[in-house]
Amino acid sequence: MGKRTKTLLLSMITLCICTALVVGATFALFTDSVTVNNHLSAGNLDVGLYRTSYQECVLGTNGLMAVSDEDTERVNLATDNSVLFDVVDAVPTSWYQATIEVSNNNEHSTAFDYGVRILWEANDDANDNDEVFASQIRITITSAKLDTPVTFMLNECANHDISLGYLLKGTAVDTFTVRAEFVDDEVVDGIVNNNAMLATLEFDVQVYATQK
Repeated sequence: MGKRTKTLLLSMITLCICTALVVGATFALFTDSVTVNNHLSAGNLDVGLYRTSYQECVLGTNGLMAVSDEDTERVNLATDNSVLFDVVDAVPTSWYQATIEVSNNNEHSTAFDYGVRILWEANDDANDNDEVFASQIRITITSAKLDTPVTFMLNECANHDISLGYLLKGTAVDTFTVRAEFVDDEVVDGIVNNNAMLATLEFDVQVYATQK
């Protein structure tokens, strides 16, 4: 093979290599993309609240104090106009007790810390005995998550927010008990007496929950 022939072959090989590089560069310009749809939905805090039992000690038709049978009807306290205690003609030594179930209602709910507070405000009418009445209503909160029951008089309720622990999401359930007792501990001239006759008052039991 002559010198000229060798030179031609080398030129052809070089051309093929260059062509291959150009083709490769052409493929590198291809592009593609994939779009993934994203949906963002806020979670919720869904607290269930039921009264699972109720019992009271009230004045019977014979004028004597008597303890009622336990009422175990399940009452949804989250509905409008729900009532925990419906008290008429309370007298000293009467008491009213309800067990409340707190639940984390569904699988999409977040875990939450929760507690209970009692809400009451004095009546502006100075002629009413409602504040005297409130000073003789003893509130007791009992729960397995409390080392000891929490007790205070209704007119001191502003100082008591009772933390009761937490509930995880799903089917978690806890219970606590609220008891309101009309105590008779006022002494006038050495005689036990009560000045709250014909007084009326209202107070609310509020269960609060915050995301844990």
